Amino acid sequence: MRLAIVGKTRSGKSTALHRFLSHALRHPWAGVILLDGKGSELCAYANLPGVRYFGPDAVVSWAAALNAHAEQMMVRYSAIVARGLRSAPLTDPRYLIIIDEVQKGTRHAQMGKHIKNDLTHITEQSAALNDVIVVATQREINAMPPSARHNVNVWLRMLGKGYYYLQADERPTTSGRTGYLTPDEALVQIGSGEAPLSLEIDNLGAILGTQGVTQTRAPATLYVGAAGSGKTWHLEHHRPRQKVARQIYVDLSQPQRQALVQLIEAAGAAAPPHATIPQLAAMSALALQSVPTLLLLDNVDRATEKAIKTIEPLIEAVSECALAAKTAQRPAEQRKLAPLVSRVAKCEIKPLERSDALSLVRKHLPDRVVDPQATERRILELGKGHPATIVDLATRTQRGTLEEVRNYESTQITPINLGWMLIFPLFFLLLLWRADGYMIAALSMLAIMVLRRLLFRQLMR
Repeated sequence: MRLAIVGKTRSGKSTALHRFLSHALRHPWAGVILLDGKGSELCAYANLPGVRYFGPDAVVSWAAALNAHAEQMMVRYSAIVARGLRSAPLTDPRYLIIIDEVQKGTRHAQMGKHIKNDLTHITEQSAALNDVIVVATQREINAMPPSARHNVNVWLRMLGKGYYYLQADERPTTSGRTGYLTPDEALVQIGSGEAPLSLEIDNLGAILGTQGVTQTRAPATLYVGAAGSGKTWHLEHHRPRQKVARQIYVDLSQPQRQALVQLIEAAGAAAPPHATIPQLAAMSALALQSVPTLLLLDNVDRATEKAIKTIEPLIEAVSECALAAKTAQRPAEQRKLAPLVSRVAKCEIKPLERSDALSLVRKHLPDRVVDPQATERRILELGKGHPATIVDLATRTQRGTLEEVRNYESTQITPINLGWMLIFPLFFLLLLWRADGYMIAALSMLAIMVLRRLLFRQLMR
């Protein structure tokens, strides 16, 4: 077995190691090597029979121990080949290697290169020799060499508070939560004399003391409203019904993979580099469940239909969820949000009352305004009670005049195609040819009265 345990600080890596060692150290080994990059966890097993322990200050000894093991592996492998075998029988001597915080050695200025080379060699041949190697690190990139990562056949990704996501070759992914175990409790189990579980992939769930992950029906609120109605503001100021330890905001207008990676990292976990979207979605739910969380999902209406399907497990994983979406107008938009509408409490955002809108205008207007009443009145007319639009108009009026507001108003006017204006002189020439002067004058005055305001607005753009 080549097991890699990956997770950020306080994600549960050490607990997983203690769980594994409480069974592994009850098996017979030809030798056990413990390389402790942290210095506070594996030292509890340093005095056990047959264990060679090296702490974080002995990286040079790390390199020597790994190099000696790699060389004797070559001798053992040659002996297997000479016997006409492809792999060692289970009765042959085998070794256990545990490396906690492997980056402590692989990034060492003098010994890092040698440790990487030996680690690569060990992971390449350990399967044929039935050796077991366990590597724990915060992030596999730049901590383990590429060839070593390629030969890892079990990835245990710790997502916080013991929640894990287990990926093993040729087996379905599983998830759960490790039962907490201290080094002293592990030593008691090691000395108990009870038969340990075999170190097989199928037994990892039991070895880790997996506890069931319970799902709860978390309360969820969906804020809907027109563009500029203040959906994001209501979302960010949502008050949870119960006490939460953290608040996570994610904008679903970005690509789904990017949103899930952002969610995993915001929850304090590390996203694997080549995981699929379903795997990222499952890891996101576990990472959120590790701590009572208020999840804020913005721009749900801009998410894809596939992304909408992953929202329900996220809602079930958190303590409370709040979502924001633009009011669905077209049938396609209504169908996309339909799975969520039946699950959440819908809150329609209404336009602000005039008094509230006026307070918002005065809050964002500059101190000096040439004509404050006219400016406020115009902003209220254009804002139509939408907080975002009102704030945008007020912040545009930085020079204290109505010029910015007028410019904003002109950009809202539907542009006029001046090409149609060329028809007027052609029509005038036709009248000169077929009509008398009185009719021409009357029609010209009528055309000027109708078209002058349109021409003025177009020229003001």
